[in-house]
Amino acid sequence: MSKREKDIANSIEKDLLETTLKNKSKDLYDRYVNIKKEVLKKLVPRQQDLENTEAGSVHLYSVHRILGDLIPLKKLENLRHIEIFCLLVSVYLHDIGKIQQRKINIKEHHSVTSRKIIIEYAIKLGLEEPEALVVGCIVEGHGLIKINELPYRKGIAPYGIVRIRFLAALLRLADDLDMCYTRAPKIIESLVEPRESIKAKWSFRQCIDNVNIDPDTWLIEVEATPKDNTLHEIILREVEIINDSLIENRPFLRATPDIGLYYSIIDVKIDNIWIKNIEKIIAENKGNKRFDKRQVYMDLPENTVTVIMKYDPSSIELYKE
Repeated sequence: MSKREKDIANSIEKDLLETTLKNKSKDLYDRYVNIKKEVLKKLVPRQQDLENTEAGSVHLYSVHRILGDLIPLKKLENLRHIEIFCLLVSVYLHDIGKIQQRKINIKEHHSVTSRKIIIEYAIKLGLEEPEALVVGCIVEGHGLIKINELPYRKGIAPYGIVRIRFLAALLRLADDLDMCYTRAPKIIESLVEPRESIKAKWSFRQCIDNVNIDPDTWLIEVEATPKDNTLHEIILREVEIINDSLIENRPFLRATPDIGLYYSIIDVKIDNIWIKNIEKIIAENKGNKRFDKRQVYMDLPENTVTVIMKYDPSSIELYKE
């Protein structure tokens, strides 16, 4: 495991999802830990396309962390232990279809291939058949399928009901929000020289500095530093895609009052503070011989884009009720 992977893994070491599962069901927790360990060790290294951005353990750890950030503790306590188990297993299996797609020219979305693999190889993956059916549906939900085309819920004896659509919508949101530069290291891009058709994806992800999530105010802030107008347009286009997905999936994220998540819609705000301050900094340092005008322009980005997922007051009132 690389230092970067260790740092990300350590960031979820005291993860509330895992802790809650452990407290609710030691049996399911132990099974999840074994599944996660085997998947990371044997399968994940084989699902990374050489030319593409990160789809391995760094991505899976990030999706796991984002999920933990998205769910407030009071909401998490209302999730059944079998739901937490299925959600966590789905995180580490949601891209497994990429392994098969690398070898065979499959036209379907990798989420569909992942679902088929999970169901076919359930026992080898450490899942019972009913668990594999649920996990497969949640995993397929992170792709192109409409959430309302998935089963609403399914029971798994002796644990109870799993709310499939809610968990699928949640996984899709977390997967969409893993968009930071950590998925597109510049040194890797230089070495693999990705084909022209996916260069824009590398450039886009290299522009995203951080994603901040506040589950108490339903606020998500995406910090980005585009280098030119083309990248700025790519960011706006990506925001529009997530917006469409959110609008479609809001009913499922809100699900029931006990677990409803009220993240709403994304807006874009241009922060020109860097541009406004550059000339002022230059003027203040004119007499300073050590001042390097060129260095200022190198250090400060041309602009910073802040993407905010707004919440509406009616949602907050519903949540309070």
